Amino acid sequence: MSDCNSIEFNYITNIKEVSWNGHSFIDLISSVDNYWEEGFLVWFKNERKLAFVDYEHEEVHFLCSWSKFIKDPSFWVSKIINFDFQ
Repeated sequence: MSDCNSIEFNYITNIKEVSWNGHSFIDLISSVDNYWEEGFLVWFKNERKLAFVDYEHEEVHFLCSWSKFIKDPSFWVSKIINFDFQ
């Protein structure tokens, strides 16, 4: 996974709902090795999809469903790290 060796999910008691630029989502990650964790992996409950939120460029990049993500998390994390959203 490039230079990312660990990702930690928030505890259920620490998960926060975020409203940003007209979007509402749940921020799932508490820390990511060598990356900013806010927006790294979020859950859009209305769309029932995971996404990456790029606050700097004011963009949302939808990834996949939870079931698809959990089958191969490293594939999806690599897409985030490599900014491969096509």
